[in-house]
Formats: sequence, structure tokens, C-alpha cells
Amino acid sequence: MFKFSPKEDKFYTLFVNNAEIAHEAAIMLNEYVGNISEKQELLIGLKETKKRGDLKVREIIEELNKTFLTPFDREDIYAIAKEMDNLIHYIERSASRFDMFNVVTLRTGTKELSEMIVKITYEQVKMMKSFSKMNKDGLAIATVQEINKIEDDGDTVSRSAIKVLFSENVEAIDVIKWRELYKLLENTLDACQHVANLVEGVVMKNA
Repeated sequence: MFKFSPKEDKFYTLFVNNAEIAHEAAIMLNEYVGNISEKQELLIGLKETKKRGDLKVREIIEELNKTFLTPFDREDIYAIAKEMDNLIHYIERSASRFDMFNVVTLRTGTKELSEMIVKITYEQVKMMKSFSKMNKDGLAIATVQEINKIEDDGDTVSRSAIKVLFSENVEAIDVIKWRELYKLLENTLDACQHVANLVEGVVMKNA
């Protein structure tokens, strides 16, 4: 059965909760990159955080299935939830690849990218906290713009790091490994930008 709930629903709160989980995961990834020798404990923590994110996304979808009156289009709620899920998965997958590839020394740009992931997920938390206001205070779109800027900066760092990778005398296997690692970190930033673009679209339709 559908439940009739007010337009001011708890979806916004669930989005904030999930954004906070993503930010926690980003901090863990950054700590992991900064303490690569202590990776196992941090990896375990990241996997647990990913599970929490999975549960939160499941909660959003379950709420969507039983709610008749949603604060905005059901398709948009589902799309945002799934993209936030992708973001947390990319964070956890990035750390897992560092472990799988047995990385003990970081290359240029790695720490910078992981710090950008912390910044961009922090902005996502701010964005979700202002989401329900539909930009009446100007904060939602301002954070979307900041997220887009961080993602653009990340593209620049990633391209530069890959250029250095191919310009140095690096073994072929290491080129393959690091190209994938850079791509995963970049995909993480992209996923956060995708969430922001979806939120921006909802705001524009409902402002």
C-alpha cells in the first residue's frame, strides 16, 4: 500500500544521510592514501561504510516504493539515489585497487585527487542539506557550481598525472595499474558531479 505523506518528506533527510556516509568514505580513502602501509584496517572500515551506504540507498528505494506523494519526480529520486550509490562504490573500489595492485609508493597527483574527493563530498553534504529549499537561499546551486569546479580541477590533475606516467621510463605493467587507479579516482569525482547535475535539474524544475 502507498502511504500519503506531506510534500516535505524524509527523502531529503535520507539524501543528507547518504551524502554524509559518502563523505566519511572519502575521508577514509584519503587516510588510506596517506597511510598506505596501514591499509588493511582502513580497507575494512571502508567496506563497512560501503555497506552502510548500500543500506541507505535501499531505504530510499523502499521509501519510494511505499510513498504516493513524493516531494519531486519519482524518477529523479531514484536516479539521485543510484548515482550516490555509484559514488560510494567508486570510493571503496579505488582503495581496493590500491590494495590489489600492492601499491606501496604513490605517484604524482594521487594524494591531490584523494583530497579533492574529500572536498567534493563535503560540498555534496552541503548541497543535500540545502536541497529541500530548492535554492531559495542560493546555496544549492552555489554548491553545484563548486562541485563542478572541483571535478574540472580533478580532470586537469588526472590528465597531467597520466601524461607524466607516459613520459617517464615506467614499466608497462605499472602504466596499466596507474592508468586504472587514476581513472577510478577521476570516476569518483565524476560520480559526485553527476549527483550534483541531477540535483540541479530538480531545482530548476521545481524552483
